[in-house]
Amino acid sequence: YRKVGYEQAGSLARYELPVAEIGSLGRPCPVEAIDSAERARLLPCYERFARERNGLLDRNAGMWTRIHEPFEGKTRIYGAIENGEVTGYLVVWQRNSNPGYDLDLRDFIANTQAALSSLWTFLYGYRSQASKVMWSGPANDPLQAARVEQRNESSSYRCERWMIRILDVA
Repeated sequence: YRKVGYEQAGSLARYELPVAEIGSLGRPCPVEAIDSAERARLLPCYERFARERNGLLDRNAGMWTRIHEPFEGKTRIYGAIENGEVTGYLVVWQRNSNPGYDLDLRDFIANTQAALSSLWTFLYGYRSQASKVMWSGPANDPLQAARVEQRNESSSYRCERWMIRILDVA
Protein backbone atom coordinates (compact mmCIF):
# COMPACT_ATOMS: atom_id res chain seq x y z
CA TYR A 1 0.00 0.00 0.00
CA ARG A 2 2.84 2.40 0.69
CA LYS A 3 3.97 2.17 -2.95
CA VAL A 4 0.70 3.82 -3.99
CA GLY A 5 0.72 6.53 -1.32
CA TYR A 6 -0.91 4.98 1.76
CA GLU A 7 0.54 5.40 5.23
CA GLN A 8 -0.40 4.21 8.69
CA ALA A 9 -2.80 6.73 10.17
CA GLY A 10 -3.98 5.22 13.42
CA SER A 11 -4.88 2.14 15.39
CA LEU A 12 -7.94 0.72 17.06
CA ALA A 13 -7.82 -1.77 19.91
CA ARG A 14 -10.53 -4.34 20.63
CA TYR A 15 -10.95 -5.40 24.25
CA GLU A 16 -12.77 -8.34 25.85
CA LEU A 17 -13.20 -8.76 29.58
CA PRO A 18 -15.27 -11.17 31.69
CA VAL A 19 -18.13 -9.13 33.18
CA ALA A 20 -17.55 -10.70 36.60
CA GLU A 21 -14.05 -9.14 36.66
CA ILE A 22 -15.18 -5.56 36.15
CA GLY A 23 -15.75 -5.05 39.85
CA SER A 24 -17.79 -2.40 41.62
CA LEU A 25 -16.53 1.16 41.78
CA GLY A 26 -19.70 2.37 43.49
CA ARG A 27 -22.57 4.38 42.08
CA PRO A 28 -22.11 8.03 43.03
CA CYS A 29 -24.80 9.11 40.54
CA PRO A 30 -27.95 7.44 39.20
CA VAL A 31 -27.98 5.55 35.90
CA GLU A 32 -31.20 5.65 33.91
CA ALA A 33 -32.41 4.18 30.64
CA ILE A 34 -32.61 6.67 27.79
CA ASP A 35 -35.05 5.98 24.97
CA SER A 36 -33.53 6.00 21.48
CA ALA A 37 -35.95 8.79 20.55
CA GLU A 38 -34.22 10.93 23.21
CA ARG A 39 -30.67 10.29 22.03
CA ALA A 40 -30.25 14.01 21.27
CA ARG A 41 -29.64 14.28 25.05
CA LEU A 42 -26.31 12.53 24.45
CA LEU A 43 -24.92 15.04 21.97
CA PRO A 44 -23.63 17.68 24.45
CA CYS A 45 -22.01 14.92 26.52
CA TYR A 46 -20.23 13.47 23.49
CA GLU A 47 -19.15 16.89 22.20
CA ARG A 48 -17.56 17.77 25.54
CA PHE A 49 -15.78 14.42 25.67
CA ALA A 50 -14.53 14.71 22.06
CA ARG A 51 -13.21 18.26 22.52
CA GLU A 52 -10.99 17.10 25.40
CA ARG A 53 -9.43 14.12 23.59
CA ASN A 54 -7.47 13.45 20.42
CA GLY A 55 -8.81 11.49 17.47
CA LEU A 56 -12.56 11.66 18.04
CA LEU A 57 -14.76 12.76 15.18
CA ASP A 58 -17.58 15.24 14.83
CA ARG A 59 -20.41 12.76 14.30
CA ASN A 60 -23.00 13.26 11.60
CA ALA A 61 -26.44 11.60 11.63
CA GLY A 62 -25.10 8.56 9.76
CA MET A 63 -22.40 7.92 12.35
CA TRP A 64 -24.90 8.16 15.21
CA THR A 65 -27.18 5.71 13.39
CA ARG A 66 -24.32 3.26 12.86
CA ILE A 67 -23.56 3.28 16.60
CA HIS A 68 -27.16 2.99 17.76
CA GLU A 69 -28.50 0.62 15.13
CA PRO A 70 -26.15 -2.33 14.53
CA PHE A 71 -26.83 -4.84 11.77
CA GLU A 72 -28.51 -7.28 14.14
CA GLY A 73 -30.42 -6.86 17.36
CA LYS A 74 -31.21 -3.75 19.34
CA THR A 75 -29.06 -1.47 21.45
CA ARG A 76 -29.93 -0.02 24.81
CA ILE A 77 -28.81 3.37 26.09
CA TYR A 78 -28.07 4.19 29.72
CA GLY A 79 -27.03 7.58 31.01
CA ALA A 80 -25.29 8.75 34.19
CA ILE A 81 -27.21 11.77 35.45
CA GLU A 82 -25.67 14.52 37.59
CA ASN A 83 -27.72 17.62 38.44
CA GLY A 84 -30.22 16.74 35.71
CA GLU A 85 -27.51 16.55 33.03
CA VAL A 86 -26.15 13.49 31.17
CA THR A 87 -22.47 13.43 32.17
CA GLY A 88 -21.81 9.97 30.77
CA TYR A 89 -23.59 7.28 28.82
CA LEU A 90 -23.17 3.88 27.28
CA VAL A 91 -24.78 2.23 24.30
CA VAL A 92 -24.79 -1.54 24.72
CA TRP A 93 -25.77 -4.31 22.34
CA GLN A 94 -26.54 -7.72 23.78
CA ARG A 95 -24.96 -10.31 21.48
CA ASN A 96 -26.20 -13.86 21.76
CA SER A 97 -23.59 -16.37 22.85
CA ASN A 98 -23.85 -19.85 24.20
CA PRO A 99 -24.99 -19.76 26.99
CA GLY A 100 -26.48 -16.33 27.60
CA TYR A 101 -25.10 -13.28 25.88
CA ASP A 102 -22.14 -10.93 25.65
CA LEU A 103 -22.24 -7.15 26.00
CA ASP A 104 -20.85 -5.17 23.08
CA LEU A 105 -20.29 -1.54 24.02
CA ARG A 106 -21.07 0.50 20.92
CA ASP A 107 -20.26 3.76 22.75
CA PHE A 108 -19.03 4.56 26.26
CA ILE A 109 -18.54 8.20 27.22
CA ALA A 110 -17.81 9.50 30.73
CA ASN A 111 -17.00 13.15 31.42
CA THR A 112 -16.73 12.79 35.20
CA GLN A 113 -15.30 10.20 37.56
CA ALA A 114 -18.78 9.77 39.06
CA ALA A 115 -20.20 8.92 35.61
CA LEU A 116 -17.37 6.47 34.89
CA SER A 117 -17.77 4.71 38.25
CA SER A 118 -21.56 4.54 38.00
CA LEU A 119 -21.65 3.21 34.41
CA TRP A 120 -18.84 0.69 34.98
CA THR A 121 -20.57 -0.58 38.14
CA PHE A 122 -23.85 -0.71 36.18
CA LEU A 123 -22.18 -3.09 33.68
CA TYR A 124 -20.88 -5.18 36.58
CA GLY A 125 -24.52 -5.74 37.51
CA TYR A 126 -24.89 -7.93 34.39
CA ARG A 127 -22.39 -10.49 35.74
CA SER A 128 -25.00 -13.15 36.51
CA GLN A 129 -26.34 -13.07 32.94
CA ALA A 130 -23.58 -11.93 30.58
CA SER A 131 -20.25 -13.66 29.97
CA LYS A 132 -18.04 -10.85 28.71
CA VAL A 133 -18.03 -7.20 27.79
CA MET A 134 -16.36 -6.09 24.55
CA TRP A 135 -15.45 -2.64 23.29
CA SER A 136 -13.18 -0.78 20.89
CA GLY A 137 -10.94 2.09 21.88
CA PRO A 138 -7.43 3.47 21.91
CA ALA A 139 -4.44 1.43 23.06
CA ASN A 140 -4.47 3.31 26.39
CA ASP A 141 -8.23 3.07 26.92
CA PRO A 142 -9.30 4.41 30.34
CA LEU A 143 -11.83 1.59 30.72
CA GLN A 144 -8.96 -0.88 31.06
CA ALA A 145 -7.62 1.19 33.94
CA ALA A 146 -11.07 1.44 35.57
CA ARG A 147 -11.08 -2.25 36.50
CA VAL A 148 -10.98 -2.91 40.24
CA GLU A 149 -8.30 -5.60 39.79
CA GLN A 150 -5.80 -5.53 36.94
CA ARG A 151 -5.52 -9.15 35.83
CA ASN A 152 -4.23 -9.57 32.28
CA GLU A 153 -4.71 -13.32 31.99
CA SER A 154 -8.49 -13.03 31.74
CA SER A 155 -8.76 -10.05 29.40
CA SER A 156 -8.18 -10.01 25.67
CA TYR A 157 -6.67 -7.24 23.55
CA ARG A 158 -6.28 -7.03 19.78
CA CYS A 159 -4.97 -4.01 17.89
CA GLU A 160 -5.71 -3.17 14.26
CA ARG A 161 -3.93 -0.46 12.31
CA TRP A 162 -5.62 1.50 9.60
CA MET A 163 -4.19 3.40 6.67
CA ILE A 164 -5.09 6.50 4.74
CA ARG A 165 -4.09 8.07 1.46
CA ILE A 166 -4.52 11.81 1.02
CA LEU A 167 -5.46 12.62 -2.56
CA ASP A 168 -5.96 16.38 -2.52
CA VAL A 169 -4.19 18.24 0.29
CA ALA A 170 -5.81 21.56 -0.63
